[in-house]
Amino acid sequence: MRRMLLVLISLLLAHVAFALSQCQLLSSGSYELDSDITSEGECFTVAGNVSVLLNSKTVKADKAFVVLPGASLELRGGSVVGDIELRNATLKGSFSISGSVKANSSVLNLSLSFEQNRAPLVVLNSSTANLSFEGNLISATVVRAFSSEVRVRNSTLSSVVYEGPMFYVDNSSLIISGAFVYNILSDAQLFSCSNGEVEISSSWMEDMPFYLNNCSFGITATRYGNRTAYAEVSEPNQRLSGSFVLLSIKNAENITFSGDAYVLMVKNSSILIE
Repeated sequence: MRRMLLVLISLLLAHVAFALSQCQLLSSGSYELDSDITSEGECFTVAGNVSVLLNSKTVKADKAFVVLPGASLELRGGSVVGDIELRNATLKGSFSISGSVKANSSVLNLSLSFEQNRAPLVVLNSSTANLSFEGNLISATVVRAFSSEVRVRNSTLSSVVYEGPMFYVDNSSLIISGAFVYNILSDAQLFSCSNGEVEISSSWMEDMPFYLNNCSFGITATRYGNRTAYAEVSEPNQRLSGSFVLLSIKNAENITFSGDAYVLMVKNSSILIE
């Protein structure tokens, strides 16, 4: 009887959400914010498998959450003002952020909303990330990825005032699907890729240039301003004109092209550009 009672108490405690009203170390368990929390320096250190319901409240600190190696953190339903740092850890959830998520050798699965990011929103080193964004007034890079795998899905990014690439990938892969990018107010680039790969599908974007350096690139089922997203030519004696994102010419002789393309791929073909 005593053992059964202890088991019942343990089960009940496992489903209790402990109230948070100040910065502290979080071991394994479920927590929820009682009130807004503001602190200097580091606020919450996560040392186990932790879930935090933000309860439509805000955690504000230079380092709002630090997730230790081997730990995992789930955040939902509120705002984080400050950075989230993790190494060899896991972060998932859906919340608003004003700051940066900085991940090293970690796994992310996040839906983030933000207004005017003043620093790179997500910085990845040797990490894997599945990301969704709802962002306005893009004022810095959204994702910087080094030796990482990044998937961006079902996202809306508007009012771009940043003068650089929205996505920066180095020795990394970037897959974008279901993205809506509009109201470009600057000379921004969609992405800059070095030694990696980029794929875009099922998206709608205003016309934005991008940079490729030893990167593979593919685009399908996407509206890209007034440009044709993708065209492939494999028959000889063709005259082409127009604006393209990716134009591929394979095994075709005597091709004449008058127009412009962000990416022109020519293989076993002859082409005259007027």
